[in-house]
Amino acid sequence: MLGQQGWHVRDGRLVIGQRLYVEPGTAMSLGRDALLAGLHANIRKVIERFVEDHLDVAIFESFKAINYRVKEMSSLDLDGSKLMDATLNVTNPKIRFADLSSQTGKDVQQGLHFLFKGAVQAFRNPDAHEQFRLLDEEEGLEVLAFASMLMRRLVRADTASQNSSQESAQ
Repeated sequence: MLGQQGWHVRDGRLVIGQRLYVEPGTAMSLGRDALLAGLHANIRKVIERFVEDHLDVAIFESFKAINYRVKEMSSLDLDGSKLMDATLNVTNPKIRFADLSSQTGKDVQQGLHFLFKGAVQAFRNPDAHEQFRLLDEEEGLEVLAFASMLMRRLVRADTASQNSSQESAQ
């Protein structure tokens, strides 16, 4: 919208210039820069070498970072969907996203379990086992934003060891 009003990012600065007329939903440089700047710091760090010229590699690296973070938080030597099942399940999670004493908390836990498992299956695994598939920039940026959201959820989550020590302190 700002680009259609004449605002653009040039050399890292917001400037006014010619109005842009693009189809709704098209990723413009201003939106792209803002989205990339708003990604979780851990995601930005792993994608910085690739995001300009190899968006497919940046996506792959972002989901590898999520998998690694779950592995690190859970202390399990598993990978991919097996790691997500063992770590994020509702019955005995190593990483807890919500209070599991309520149905709402159980629903949140199960939903995020499915999102994490689906993410490694849909975005990381195909690129790990086959040639990278080409994405348009808009879809690639949306996938990176999704990876960032998952990383933020991990940062806010409780681990089983934190839960145990909190319960014994009470």
